[in-house]
Amino acid sequence: MKTRYLSLPLALMLAGGCVKSDNTNNNTGTNNNTNNTSPDCIDSDFQGVFDGNIEGDITFCGTVFIEDSVYNSATATVTIRPGTVFKVSVDKKIELGWAGKDATLNAVGTASNPIIFEGTTDEPGHWYGLLLNDPVASNTVLDHVIVRNAGGSDNPAIENRSERGITFKNVTIEGSAGIGLASASFKAGSENLNVIDSVGPAVSLTNSLAITEFPLGGLFENNTKNYVALDFDSIDDDVTFHDVSIPYLIVQGLYNSADITVNVDPAVRFNVNVDKQIEFGWAGKPANVRFNGTEADPIVFRGATEEPGHWTGIHLNDPVASSSTLSFVQIWDAGAAGEVALRIESPVSLNDVTLANNQAASISINEEGLSASSANLVIEDTAGPSAEIDANALFTLPIGGSYGSGDAYIDITDGGFKVGGTISKMDVPYRVSDSLINNDTAIVTVQTGTRFEFGPDKYWELGWAGKEMTLEADGVEFVGSDETAGAWGGIRVKAPTTGTSFIRNSTISHAADYGIQISKDTGFTFTGNTVNQTTGYCVEKENADTTDYAADNTLNCTQGAIRP
Repeated sequence: MKTRYLSLPLALMLAGGCVKSDNTNNNTGTNNNTNNTSPDCIDSDFQGVFDGNIEGDITFCGTVFIEDSVYNSATATVTIRPGTVFKVSVDKKIELGWAGKDATLNAVGTASNPIIFEGTTDEPGHWYGLLLNDPVASNTVLDHVIVRNAGGSDNPAIENRSERGITFKNVTIEGSAGIGLASASFKAGSENLNVIDSVGPAVSLTNSLAITEFPLGGLFENNTKNYVALDFDSIDDDVTFHDVSIPYLIVQGLYNSADITVNVDPAVRFNVNVDKQIEFGWAGKPANVRFNGTEADPIVFRGATEEPGHWTGIHLNDPVASSSTLSFVQIWDAGAAGEVALRIESPVSLNDVTLANNQAASISINEEGLSASSANLVIEDTAGPSAEIDANALFTLPIGGSYGSGDAYIDITDGGFKVGGTISKMDVPYRVSDSLINNDTAIVTVQTGTRFEFGPDKYWELGWAGKEMTLEADGVEFVGSDETAGAWGGIRVKAPTTGTSFIRNSTISHAADYGIQISKDTGFTFTGNTVNQTTGYCVEKENADTTDYAADNTLNCTQGAIRP
C-alpha cells in the first residue's frame, strides 16, 4: 500500500493541530534544556537520547530519541509536555506497566502542539508501538497525541491492556502496519479517535469494558480493514453499542456471562465471522436486550461475507427479559449449519424487523410467543421455511409486514395448544409438521383466507384427551402439503368440542380415511364446505348424529360422502 500522510491542515483538524514545537536539543541524553526554546519545557525535563529504563517519575519535553525499548522498572508517573516529539528506532517500543510495575501516563498535548510518536523513518511498521499494560493507572490520559508508522502483524500501534479505563481524546494513529488501536477499556469522556492508513483493523476491542465509552467523533479512513473488531466473546457488564461510523466485526461470537442490559443505538452495523452466533440469556444468565434502530437508521447484522448461511444467527433464550425490544433491525446471511437466523424463547417485542438472505428458517418462536406490541415482521429470500413456531405462538405473530413469497411457509413444529386466540391470515400458508391438539381448554378463531397445509399423517383433533375446545373457522383451507389424496389425517371433532364450534365455507382436501370425523351427536356446525380428494369418506359421523351433512356441503371423496 502506498504510504500517505496527512496534509498539515487535515492533521490539525484531526489532532487539534499538528504544529511541532520549535524545541531544539543538544542530543546528549541529559536533561539539559538550555537549547530548547519552548516555553513549556523547564530545566528538569528530559530531552535527547533516552536509554530506555524509567526508574521513577519523569517528564519529557522537546525531541526525544528512543534507541532502545522504553519500560518502567519501578513505579512511575510519566509526563509528556505539549509539542514533544519522540523519534523511535526500528522495532523498538514504549511500554508502561512493565512486569507488574504501576505507571501513570500524562500525555496531554494541545491543539497547536500535539505530542508525536513516530519512527526515525517514514515507513509503516518502522517501530513496535505504544504498550500500556494492566498496571497502568486509570487517571492516565492521552490527549492530542499522534502515533505514526508503528504496529505490525502481531502488535497494534497503540495497545491498551488496562481494564481500569484510560482517557483517549484527540488521538490520531497514522500508517500502522497492523491494528491501529487495541484497547481493553476507555474512560468516560474519551472522544475523537482517528485511525488513518492502517493495514490491520482500525480498532480492536479486547474486552466488553471498551464498548460503552468508545471515543466517538473521529475519522476512520483508508484502513485496509476498516472496522472495529470485537476480539472477545463474553459481555460481563451493561453495555451500549454506539454508531462509530464503521461496522463492528464480531470475531468470536457474543454471549452474556452475567445479568446485563445490552443497548444498541440506531445505525449500528455488525458484521459476523463465519459460523459465529450471538446469544443472550446464555447458561441461565438474564439479559435485557434493547436494539433501538429507527426507520432512517436501522441496526444491521450481516455476515462478514454477504452470502446465505455465513454465520449462525441470534438466539434470545428464556432468561431474556420480556421487556426486551428489537426495533428496526435487519438480520442477513445467517443460518449456518441449519440454525435459525433469529431464535426467540422469550416474549420479546419485534417491531419492523427484517430477516433476509438466510440459509435456514428465518425465525423460530417457542410457546411463549411474542409481545402483543410486536408488528411488521418482514421475511425475504430464505432458503428454509419463513418461520418455525410453536402452536401457542400462532396467536402472537405480528400482523403487517410479509412472511415471504413463492414456496415460503410458516412451519408449526409443536402442535399442542395450551392457550387460545386468533390465528391470523398471513401471506403464506401454515405448514403443520406436528398434529394440532389442545392440551388444555382453548378457544381458537381462524381468520378467513387462512391456509393450513398438513404434513404426512398429521391431523387436527378438537377436544383432545377430554379437554374442552372451541373452534371458529369460516373460509379456511385445510389441505395436504403435497396436494395428493391421502396425504394427511383429516380433522377430528371429539365430544368435548363445544356446541358453539363451527367450520363453515371452508375446504378440506387430500385427507386419508376421512376429511372430517365428527364424534359427537349434536352441537357442531359444519355447513357450506367442500370436502374432496380424500381416499376414504368425506365425513365420518356417529350413528346418533342425524345431521344431513351431504345437503349442506359439497362432498366428493373416493369411498363416498358419508360413512354409513
